[in-house]
Amino acid sequence: MIGQLAESLPVNHVPKDLPTKMAPRLIELCFQTAGMYELGVDDRFGLPSRISRLQKIREVSPANKPLYSVVKQSDSGIGFDADIVDQNGDVFIRLTDYRTSELQGVAATMQTEPIKAIFQT
Repeated sequence: MIGQLAESLPVNHVPKDLPTKMAPRLIELCFQTAGMYELGVDDRFGLPSRISRLQKIREVSPANKPLYSVVKQSDSGIGFDADIVDQNGDVFIRLTDYRTSELQGVAATMQTEPIKAIFQT
């Protein structure tokens, strides 16, 4: 599953020139992309529960846009592994064995047909 970071987002925090150790929106992009997979394939709605490992491979700059999350099931088959990459495939952030906790019954109350249709093609 591949997600793309929106380019017209407001500043991440105020004041915007304060440094962060890790780009929180890029981590959230991994969460959201994995969430779409869970809804579309597993008919499950989960919230972040744990990450086995989070690595900053290289620094992200405005020149690295657009950015994508590439998410696949982890080797355990329970969680997800995700990379944040640019258009050249250069990896900036890596999440290993990201897992969610299901909110029981929530997926059944959602309009998931359009999401499921994407995974059926």
